[in-house]
Amino acid sequence: SDKLQPFLQEISKSYQRVPYHNFTHAFTLVHFAYWLVKNISVEEFLTKDDVLAIVIACIGHDLNHPGMNNAFMCKTQDEVAVVYNDVSVLENMHSCLLFRILSKNNGVLNILDTLDNDRFVYVRSMIIEGILSTDMTKHFKLCSELKTAEFKIADKSARKLLVSLIVHL
Repeated sequence: SDKLQPFLQEISKSYQRVPYHNFTHAFTLVHFAYWLVKNISVEEFLTKDDVLAIVIACIGHDLNHPGMNNAFMCKTQDEVAVVYNDVSVLENMHSCLLFRILSKNNGVLNILDTLDNDRFVYVRSMIIEGILSTDMTKHFKLCSELKTAEFKIADKSARKLLVSLIVHL
């Protein structure tokens, strides 16, 4: 699509120059997540829309990250913490910014605009779920769910868990 390069350029500009949570980290995660999906039989449990959601969630999962954690943001009553009521504040911000970029300038950067409404709603929900799963307070819950999960492509909740686990890496 003619939108991919400008979309990625806008994403890149939306990352701060911090030592870790930067565009290079996001792009590395995209590469690793896609490799994982393609090389360890994960793809057989996911739809194409799930894979799309994983790639987009990975590229946007740390947008505008200030280099501080949620606890710091809440403790200092940072504006982001106030906006998101001290709940997964950075992850909510990352997700919000990603969808603002997609809708920027009447959607000129919307790489999802070819999806019909039902598919868009589904992909959006998986992207959000994936990004919110990167909140480290959810790490042990995800690990616990993984231990008891039975993955079947027909099981949307299992696919949601798999998307969350891959983006959480």
